[in-house]
Amino acid sequence: MEHPQLLDVVRRPLSPDTQIEVHTSWEEVDREDARYPLLQYDAVRQIAIVKAAPTPLHTIMLTGLMINFCRNVNRQGLDENITDRLFYESEATETTSGDGATRRILNGAIRYKITDLDRLLMIAFEVGVSQTYTSLKDAISYAICVLHCPLGIILCINERGRGRRPPVEYYQSMEAMNAAIQQAENDFRIQLQHCPYGPLVADGVTWFGRVSRVILDVFRKEHDDYPEGTRLEPTIVMDGQYVGGGVSPNLAEVTLGDCIPTHLLAGNEIQTIPVNFFQQDWFENSFRSAMFNTAIARVRDKRKVVRQVQN
Repeated sequence: MEHPQLLDVVRRPLSPDTQIEVHTSWEEVDREDARYPLLQYDAVRQIAIVKAAPTPLHTIMLTGLMINFCRNVNRQGLDENITDRLFYESEATETTSGDGATRRILNGAIRYKITDLDRLLMIAFEVGVSQTYTSLKDAISYAICVLHCPLGIILCINERGRGRRPPVEYYQSMEAMNAAIQQAENDFRIQLQHCPYGPLVADGVTWFGRVSRVILDVFRKEHDDYPEGTRLEPTIVMDGQYVGGGVSPNLAEVTLGDCIPTHLLAGNEIQTIPVNFFQQDWFENSFRSAMFNTAIARVRDKRKVVRQVQN
């Protein structure tokens, strides 16, 4: 029998980056295969987790982090037979079984390809835009504790002060609508020069709020090489200001040994080469672009052309 509440949530429009939990069974989740929203299932709590399509801010920052990791590894002069097997992917689906089937969709993952069927999960990524910090920690804990991923990274982005969603604005022609969108783009570009972390305002509407905080968290698997609970919580942005000037590009001493199975790296010196995946210039430029694209996407969603009735 279908679960009415789950179907209602899955089939109705959801705001980007929304996450909703619904009590249901694995059987109901397993039959849903829509691209968006994505469905996860927690067998322990017996809930479905419905995730809406991500915002450009989410996608750009997630992809940038993973690309920076892989690029830095490729610059270390390792044999191509090793580096060519390292790859990243978005929306990495992991399903486990036991007392009940659990499906988790990691925001992103870096894997190492041993064979076509054996691909080791080396690093798990979770990026949240106005998502609770607790839910991000739960997701990364699952990757580390259940999937045995050696390293997990969280990027938690909090936006404040956007207010209520504005109503749809209708225009008589495509030209008029595009002109309004272009004006919003011009306004946002000017504002970003003075307020690089928001807010972005057009027509009296705040399309992207002020960024109240951005935190980068690094979680490690517990084993003999690292002290228990080793992690880092640098705040990159606080109350609309960049405060990450003292953050090392080699966060939490991430090394090649975290990205590639250690038995493939000859010698301890190679294993401990740092992976400098965080740079201030990259972060600031990427974040501005991602904020701008997210604000414009919200404007476009609320700008429509009046349909002409044919006689």
